[in-house]
Amino acid sequence: MEQHKRQYLTEIQVQISRTEKAQERDRETLKELPYLVNNKEIVAKKTQELNGNIYRRITEIEILQKRYADMSSGLLDQEITQGLTEQKAIQTVKNSTAQKKKKDDIHENEDKRTNMFSKQRKEDDRQLERDKKYFYKQYCKIVDSIPEYMAENLKTMPNNKGYLFRQTWLLGSQAEEPGQPTVLFEKVRGVMKIHEYDQWEYRLYEKVGKEKKKLVLRRSRKIKKSINKF
Repeated sequence: MEQHKRQYLTEIQVQISRTEKAQERDRETLKELPYLVNNKEIVAKKTQELNGNIYRRITEIEILQKRYADMSSGLLDQEITQGLTEQKAIQTVKNSTAQKKKKDDIHENEDKRTNMFSKQRKEDDRQLERDKKYFYKQYCKIVDSIPEYMAENLKTMPNNKGYLFRQTWLLGSQAEEPGQPTVLFEKVRGVMKIHEYDQWEYRLYEKVGKEKKKLVLRRSRKIKKSINKF
């Protein structure tokens, strides 16, 4: 199962990367939009659309990062096992269907069409495999570079507390503290950033030395129907 688990982790990393790139493109478009289009009505409509996409992806990225952390810590092992069982059953049905279709499809045009789709599918599979290998390599680099003190602290931390290290969630190995938010510590140029996530909102605190932590950002995690600002 570990091999499939690594594969799923790599796929999540790919999804996160692609979503983050889409975010960057929309944010750049949002900045340049007033200079590209003179019609204010069109600019306002497009701005609302882009803001909606950006806000939606923020939640998508948070969900993917949480799923990555849960899968890394073993919380989703049962789900993975069940998924593999279902995949095998589906594959058995697909194999049976494919064999029947192969016997029935005796016309030359159908064979050509099948070959064309097969070629395209193989190319897509090769590209996906290259992406998986790349992101898995990056993931291994991050794991290998985790400071020793972090690794030791994570052994005694609950599963809803940990570190944000090189844009990767590292959560504790102990049981999750019920009713408590997910808390991630991140040290950036001498400033301790504290990220808190609960069901309703995200909060960012900053702490310097022995000073009290200060709230610097608060954002709702509920998806709104319409968004005028970001």
